[in-house]
Amino acid sequence: MLVRHLSETLYVASKIYQAAGLENPNIEALYFVEWVRGRVKVMSINEDVAMRAGELKKQLRIALPDCYVISVAEAINAKPLFRKQESEMTSVIDRLEELGVLFLDRIRIDEL
Repeated sequence: MLVRHLSETLYVASKIYQAAGLENPNIEALYFVEWVRGRVKVMSINEDVAMRAGELKKQLRIALPDCYVISVAEAINAKPLFRKQESEMTSVIDRLEELGVLFLDRIRIDEL
């Protein structure tokens, strides 16, 4: 997980807890982020990862955070994993597959 994704995790968790009617959704979201941090490796972004993400943004024209996911995955020899294919990815799906991108809603256990 990238350091910058912690902020997105906090934001989304807070919205979910708010929708669920919890008394203090922000505190619950902070607890959740701490729980996640205890279970994953949080990575800082170096210049090589940042430059590669910029190149991917130019080539693919998808969201920059998604480009960072792909760039980091390449840097650590992992498969980039997304929850689902976004509409902006449709026109470049073949290229994303070449880059090893997997989508959680279409994944098969033998692909891991």
